[in-house]
Amino acid sequence: MAKAKTELQEKRKFPRRRFVRFIGLLFNGTYYMGLGEEIGEGGIALRLSDEFPVGREGVVHFQIPDGSFVSVRLEFLNARQEESGEYLIGCSFKNLKFEHKREIRTYVSARTETEH
Repeated sequence: MAKAKTELQEKRKFPRRRFVRFIGLLFNGTYYMGLGEEIGEGGIALRLSDEFPVGREGVVHFQIPDGSFVSVRLEFLNARQEESGEYLIGCSFKNLKFEHKREIRTYVSARTETEH
């Protein structure tokens, strides 16, 4: 039985896949380490210990599974604090290279049935 889509999933332009991997984030001259949560061609959700201002930009660094190392500018779209105290931050990519979009698309489309 398929799960009902959440309101957030219906607004998304691109499908996403779980992406629990280490990421680096450069913001305002400071480098932060965190985890990815999910990824798609249009953006990434990050799990970090700090909150970041919506509407501002930073640079994220991560490795696409079986693909390239990516360094790309992003915009913070939303943030919510989890019970753990960490922040889940939704971000959109700015000017992601075509070849990186293609690698992310390949990663997302390879998800298993248990990930749907």
